[in-house]
Amino acid sequence: LQDLYVPIISVARNPYGIELAWPWVKKNWDELAQRLGKTKTLLSRIIESLGVLSDFESQKEIKKFFEKNPTPGTERALAQTLERIGINAKLLEAVKVRLEKERADLEVELRELQKARLEELNVEKGKFKQWKIDLERSLQ
Repeated sequence: LQDLYVPIISVARNPYGIELAWPWVKKNWDELAQRLGKTKTLLSRIIESLGVLSDFESQKEIKKFFEKNPTPGTERALAQTLERIGINAKLLEAVKVRLEKERADLEVELRELQKARLEELNVEKGKFKQWKIDLERSLQ
């Protein structure tokens, strides 16, 4: 019984598993609370494992879920988890904004490089045309 939470936490801590863990925990919360109800520490660990989520929608969903399914003894873990998810979500948004700016800057730089290269090619093309004209004149 005491080790029941370990696989749940392991799945939740995996970047690919967290998308599976929260829906599963939500669906099975009543049974988990019944089995682990006397050990609020284990329930708190399950709640804390959700702290790897990084979007405001999940934060709202988890808060709403536990408002409807209060679990005395886990309030601190829930508050910390919601705070952690909020921090993660803010960080992710900041990174996305920064990456978008970097992408836009790189696009500008790429266009400038392409323009410069086209100018170089046009110069080379002009030189080639002149060379061709000079060659044709010399052959006459």
